[in-house]
Amino acid sequence: MEKKCKKCGAKNLENAKFCIECGNQLGGEENQVKNENTKMLLKIKAFKNLNLEQIKQLIEVKKKLVVSVTIIVVAISIGCVIYSQYNDDLNKAKRYFEEDNTTGFITLKESMSREDINEFENFLSEEGEKVLNEFNNGKINPNDAREKIKKIEDFSSRNTYKNEFLKKFEELSTSKDSFNFGLEYQKEKDVLQAYEMFRLVISTDTNYEKAQANINKLRPQIVDALIKRADEEYENTNYSECLSLIKEAINLDGENDDLKQLKAKYEEGKAEADKKAEEEEKQKTEEAEAAKQLINGKTLETENAEITFVDANFTTKIEPDDKSGFYTYFTSESDEIFLDLKFKVTNKGKYGLKLEGLVSNVLAQYSDGYNYQMYNCFWTENPGDISNVFSWDELDPLKTTTFHLAIKLPREVADSQESLNVKFKMLGQDQVLNFR
Repeated sequence: MEKKCKKCGAKNLENAKFCIECGNQLGGEENQVKNENTKMLLKIKAFKNLNLEQIKQLIEVKKKLVVSVTIIVVAISIGCVIYSQYNDDLNKAKRYFEEDNTTGFITLKESMSREDINEFENFLSEEGEKVLNEFNNGKINPNDAREKIKKIEDFSSRNTYKNEFLKKFEELSTSKDSFNFGLEYQKEKDVLQAYEMFRLVISTDTNYEKAQANINKLRPQIVDALIKRADEEYENTNYSECLSLIKEAINLDGENDDLKQLKAKYEEGKAEADKKAEEEEKQKTEEAEAAKQLINGKTLETENAEITFVDANFTTKIEPDDKSGFYTYFTSESDEIFLDLKFKVTNKGKYGLKLEGLVSNVLAQYSDGYNYQMYNCFWTENPGDISNVFSWDELDPLKTTTFHLAIKLPREVADSQESLNVKFKMLGQDQVLNFR
């Protein structure tokens, strides 16, 4: 059998004296009212016996109790939020970064959302800017800055971050080194070197304003040094360099008329030198082209061979030197004709001279745009015998033979008066035959 609490309606065991839900004393209503009245009378009686100071203290204790309970509740709530945030993926990633735990981060990254990854990359970007700012303001040394940037690169998935911060750091590091070098050169009275170094200080460097102030301070000395150096370069005919120097001086002192006159003088000298150099280059080109021209009797030589050009003619037959008796020859196709370039080849070496490969890159240009590249090479092994040149053919040491370069052309080329030029290499040297 169960007892039902008349206050909250909860069911209790039969022998229960108090309700398990609200703590109300179980029993008759009269007992309950009696108990409540008794408790109230006792409280009133106790309260009446208190003086004013005791009443104030009692109120303060109750207030402190309420505040303490409130603080505890708030602290628990904040702790829950902090614990939740501490263990989410984004904050775990940040924690791994601070701990330099790349292994843990790689594993975590597999489960991170795209949003968290993007937020983490933004965090890395902020860290990179922070490192650059600390280095720029002298709070960390270059080695520590480089290590921190390397760490950002290790954790970042964006290729831009892998290069951006290191590039910015190197630029900033070079700028700071330049400033320090500038100070050293300034102490040594080398104003041009000091000027060059101060000019390399970038605008984002905290030393930029100091560098500009030093340039302004040294400006008159720099201009004088630039003029002296420009004169030296002019005397050495380094016209481009002397003009560059005098233009730099004008940038520093644009109102100086002497500088403008020097600039005009240097420009005139450069113009004359350029004209002379152009004429010399033209002459060299013409001489080089003339050296390529193949004319009767021209001789080409190397350490092992001597080749003399005999002549060039149209022919339908390639014949040997001796035609007094029985001899062999080669004929062209019925619709073709050979342009036969004849050479005398002598082997000056101690070993056999390979005939194949003496000629290469053959191109015959006819009229306006007709090109022909088909050819055969022949040689006279014996006075009355002529044959194709094969890969195994060699001319014995101190022997001479007649060598034919036979270019295949349409027959109408021989009957025309249009231009005909042949370009080829012999012994590796460019040759040009202006046949017609």
